[in-house]
Amino acid sequence: MLTTGSPVMMNEWIADVPGIIEAWFPGEQAGNAIAEVLLGETNPSGKLPMTFPQKWEDCSPFPTYMKEDGITRYEDGIYVGYRHFEKNKLKPLFPFGYGLSYTTFNIVTYFILKRNSKDNN
Repeated sequence: MLTTGSPVMMNEWIADVPGIIEAWFPGEQAGNAIAEVLLGETNPSGKLPMTFPQKWEDCSPFPTYMKEDGITRYEDGIYVGYRHFEKNKLKPLFPFGYGLSYTTFNIVTYFILKRNSKDNN
């Protein structure tokens, strides 16, 4: 169970846990919200708003992080987050937009209605 505001390094422990739930900024009802998810009362169906790296070396600021007298120079331009991973052909741990849920869906029956193009209804 994570409550972070940015990606975190998981490479040292992710293989040792059966699952991960990220709560982000859950607010004043954090305890109730997290309990509902853990007890299966609420479906955790959100999607990640950023990319999680596999290791620190994959992060865009790594080459310049605190290299000059404790100063980090961000020289990424627009190539931050998922753009950095795409440009450098890096496979993230969890890409932007990633997310699972407890729910499975099965479409049993479907049909398509054809509308007359002259009819605006």
